[in-house]
Amino acid sequence: MVDLAQAETDAVELVNGMRPEEVPQFLRLSIREKKLTTIVSALNREVLSADPQRRDAAQSALRRIGFV
Repeated sequence: MVDLAQAETDAVELVNGMRPEEVPQFLRLSIREKKLTTIVSALNREVLSADPQRRDAAQSALRRIGFV
């Protein structure tokens, strides 16, 4: 099970650390808990990072949850 509390500290690690079969449940839970916007916003900020590895990881996370 995905721990949404981690979204507050590292959304990139949270999303990229999920198994593919956890993604639908993560999306349902984050919508229900009204955290999806916060998570996607954090990922979008990371896409603008000066660190290319961080930027790539954020883009990967957004693709994983269907936002790219």
